[in-house]
Amino acid sequence: VYLARSGDRTENSRRLYATEGGGPPSVVPVPEGHIVDRPQWTARGIAYVRWNPWAIPPAEKVRRYLTSWFNPPLRPETSIFIRDERREDWRYVMPGHSLAVSPDGRRAAVLRSGALLAGYYSVHVWDVRTLDAPALFSLREDGDRGSSSFRLSWSQNSSALLIAGRTGGFDRRLSKSAAASKGRPLAVAYLTSSGVLCDLTRSPAGS
Repeated sequence: VYLARSGDRTENSRRLYATEGGGPPSVVPVPEGHIVDRPQWTARGIAYVRWNPWAIPPAEKVRRYLTSWFNPPLRPETSIFIRDERREDWRYVMPGHSLAVSPDGRRAAVLRSGALLAGYYSVHVWDVRTLDAPALFSLREDGDRGSSSFRLSWSQNSSALLIAGRTGGFDRRLSKSAAASKGRPLAVAYLTSSGVLCDLTRSPAGS
């Protein structure tokens, strides 16, 4: 799956293409108004992150805000969409960004954040066969680098997710302290078979 982009960040600057079996790429239609990011294959088809900006007239913004309480895709946030191959259309899945699909396509790591907790993220693993996406833990970004201060990556056999880089801490209040502002190394592995989290920054006893 390929995302072609021009210089700006509008939906008109992006085109989505896909190829299967070594054939030539074909255009994949996306809904009007969708600003697409991180398209990837899953076991259920193509998924992508959609950014829904609110750069619209004030009157329309009020109407959309009220409607968004009952229609989540209208909210001013990033969210995950997946293509229903049977109906050939796109379906809203959940809020989230920084999508990272496992090599077997069965799971995807997703970050979530809220405006009231700027710089604070929760890490989720989504079972693409369902809507289940439990939170593993939450952490603060390191400095002003946003979520790019750490990365989400899968093992080749899809049995483990690695969250690695740097973080400003794990508590949303204490991580604002002067000591936390210096950041700290981050290396946490999530084992999908057991649901265990392993802190890889700690040295084994006696080493």
